Amino acid sequence: MAEHNTEYSSPLYLPHHPTSSVLNRGLVELLHDRDTVTIWEVIDSLLTSMTLPPSDILEYIAIYRDSISTVYIPPDELTINFHLVRKYGLMLPQLYPDGVIFRDQKTISLTILQIKCLLCHMVLGSLPKQFEWKETSRASVYYRHVLFYYLSLDNDTNDRCVTCTHHTIAPCQWEQLPEVLHQSDICTGTIEDNSIKNKVVFSNKNFGPGPGGTQEELIFGSYPETCVFPLFFSRSLRDSEVVLISQVLRVAEYSGYGREVEFKSFIEPSAEYHTLLLMDALEIDLFEDKKEEFSNENITRELNKCFCGFSQFTGGDIATGRWGCGAFGGTYSLKKRIQQFAANRAKVNIIFCEI
Repeated sequence: MAEHNTEYSSPLYLPHHPTSSVLNRGLVELLHDRDTVTIWEVIDSLLTSMTLPPSDILEYIAIYRDSISTVYIPPDELTINFHLVRKYGLMLPQLYPDGVIFRDQKTISLTILQIKCLLCHMVLGSLPKQFEWKETSRASVYYRHVLFYYLSLDNDTNDRCVTCTHHTIAPCQWEQLPEVLHQSDICTGTIEDNSIKNKVVFSNKNFGPGPGGTQEELIFGSYPETCVFPLFFSRSLRDSEVVLISQVLRVAEYSGYGREVEFKSFIEPSAEYHTLLLMDALEIDLFEDKKEEFSNENITRELNKCFCGFSQFTGGDIATGRWGCGAFGGTYSLKKRIQQFAANRAKVNIIFCEI
């Protein structure tokens, strides 16, 4: 599953690991009457019960974990799809027999079953990361719709693995940005809709799904297999680091952006899988002086970030766009030139998607 060295790994203990103990609150019928039990004993008892409403199961798990659930799912929608959550959720000890995930590794490779299992536990709220779905968010409605459809796909025996790799480079020396650069291809439409299989995700330092309609959140929602990989990282990305998620399946299309997101259609599963490059831009919206975006230090930081990412595709193509120019408040003309300059040095052809 993952290359790991326990000396340097930050472990995440799963619910069935012996150390994952919680106070026995007496709300769930268990085989043994003890003061403390593993969270898995609680989850197993709840998932094998056919009498409790699914919404109560999520509430009980939150109580035993002493947490607040961020997962909003309308009761009817949860009931209709809960057989999938139960089916894959109960496979956790079988699919992760060690009961532990060693995080911050260079390479993580997961089977479809392993991914579906973790997705279901994110729905249940039994892992540190949950789906932050909001009742009033159109994007959250889209993400729920796509996730449950993905869980229903008949692809459990598919031998495909989704691989997440962590890359870093030493900072480079950069001359001044030239006045004239090779013109990149420009197209209308979104990065996801572009026919190029390699795609840039305008991620946060702490990447992952969310309840809103930013580009990063929309990609994670449209490619639900990606949502489990933040579990494998214990820290944010550094300035010279990027993450690639390869052999990943796009499940659905949407229309709109931000608060206007709407489900458009499902995509028929096919042999065409994508590689997503997660790289975070500077959050210019947090700068006291927005002119600092143009300082040599900050331009160099962005060049190194792009070069680290684009270098993983030397000799190939990658679709990108308004990287760091949405919620992060970056200047598009500058960010475009930075991406062009880094791509030229990395010997990569970039296609700019203007939506």
